[in-house]
Amino acid sequence: MMLPPDKYATIEGHRLRYWDAGQGEPLLLLHGLANSSLVWHKVVPALAQRHRVLCLDLPGHGLSDMPQRRYTLPEAAQFVDAFMQAHDASRYHIAGNSMGGGLALEAGLRYPDRVASVSLVGSVGLGRGIAGFLRVGSLPFVGDRFQRPSIVRMRRLIRAVTYDPSTVPEEMVQEMLRYRQRPGAYAAMLLLLRTGITVFGQKDSVMRLRQLPALRPPLLLLWGAQDRIVPVAHAQAAKAHLPSATLRIFDRCGHWPQIEHAGDFTAAVLGFLGATGAPSSP
Repeated sequence: MMLPPDKYATIEGHRLRYWDAGQGEPLLLLHGLANSSLVWHKVVPALAQRHRVLCLDLPGHGLSDMPQRRYTLPEAAQFVDAFMQAHDASRYHIAGNSMGGGLALEAGLRYPDRVASVSLVGSVGLGRGIAGFLRVGSLPFVGDRFQRPSIVRMRRLIRAVTYDPSTVPEEMVQEMLRYRQRPGAYAAMLLLLRTGITVFGQKDSVMRLRQLPALRPPLLLLWGAQDRIVPVAHAQAAKAHLPSATLRIFDRCGHWPQIEHAGDFTAAVLGFLGATGAPSSP
């Protein structure tokens, strides 16, 4: 894998790893639960040809510090916005995968004067349904043992989040496992998981489907037709609530279209950002 150089910033007492590539209108990329900026590595080079791309390892993920407390969704959105303000990005696009999508949507709802557009990739927050292993992981005691990182569980996870596991480089699998085995990472993952998910599915506290008509920034929905983590029906429900949204569904694709269909994914994002009217570098 060819990765941008690691950089670090301290926001609200957390030391955060991030990537900063390209020039132009800023685009922030947010990963999902128990992942990191690695999930964007295939699309960063092409996106950075037209935009300044920032990829952030959220607290408790990748190489960032562990969270110092439990963050509500509004507080997490404020945290992300503070990161962008610290990087002189007074107005920016934001895209998020899975948990990162819920965070991106919250930022778009709360900071419409600064968020130029919102792109949701297999996002939480648009329906109750969620993968069964995540619901099990939310259970006390059972989840504490069920989700512990190992190479066997990591390969099982890759099969769950993709239609074609061979699209995920082995180097990425090993690096993800290394991140998950950092001291405190497992506890941080369970904390965040249980903040938004119960054995019955996604909590009301992270649901934003009914608020979609109030979203002012343009919305792009990107989903894998065979997403087994967050059902594609959630994207269709979002489109029904906000008809102006742009919806792109990738066939033969799971929860990571940015990995499995990197070229088409990048083209869809760049086309959408170009259509928003916000300037970007040629």
